[in-house]
Amino acid sequence: MPNMTNKDLNIQCDGRCVVLPCCFVGRKKLFFMLFIITKRQISRLTIRSARRPHINIGTGIPKSLQKEIQRRLHHVKNIKFEPTLLQKSSNDTENDMCSDSVDSNNNQKFRMKACDGFSVLEEEIVKHDIDNGERHPTETVRQYLYRLHTKGILTKVSLELIRNVVLLYENARHTPQPFEETEYNKFKENLHLIISQLSSDKSQDEFKHSPCLSCHRTNCTKAKCAGNISRNEKRTSWWYEVDDPATFPKQQRN
Repeated sequence: MPNMTNKDLNIQCDGRCVVLPCCFVGRKKLFFMLFIITKRQISRLTIRSARRPHINIGTGIPKSLQKEIQRRLHHVKNIKFEPTLLQKSSNDTENDMCSDSVDSNNNQKFRMKACDGFSVLEEEIVKHDIDNGERHPTETVRQYLYRLHTKGILTKVSLELIRNVVLLYENARHTPQPFEETEYNKFKENLHLIISQLSSDKSQDEFKHSPCLSCHRTNCTKAKCAGNISRNEKRTSWWYEVDDPATFPKQQRN
């Protein structure tokens, strides 16, 4: 081992102290540059792959107007509209039955007629129940009818009838199973049964709550008055039969 003086040792230590900070600073700069490049590449890929414009909607406008735009855009998902699939004109109504017999193999036509027919039931329900009869935008037909059957206007309608309507509607709109004239006639018949049940319930309610005009009592309805009249008729006829000398010949009347 060669002999080294204190001066040579000091020079060697100073060189090491200079080299180590340079290496540390170089690695830090390299890591920082790689981080920036990677971040830029990731942001470019996200902009290209995203289904949105490169410039956000409402850039450079007042903040209040930008909030209003975002509120309306978020409200779009709650808006749903079911258009009428088959538009009928005055000339087509006369040849409706003929066209049904000719196009009996066309499933699409009967599917569209079934979807349009359910809107008729919705209109009838809304007429009888304005507050809770409307179908919500995110509510399916199954949820809509079951809700009205549980706590609504369809409580008196049988659950089997509602289930048949739901199954036939889902078959016509969603499933690939055939939906021909027989299925459409069943669906239309079930709709007519529900509508007739609604109209009968409405007439009964009107009769119960309509005021009575034959008597002068306050808070008297036709249903109460009819019940009182029927009970009085039964009672008078019974007493008449007891006091009738033809029925009881030995009874002496005072």
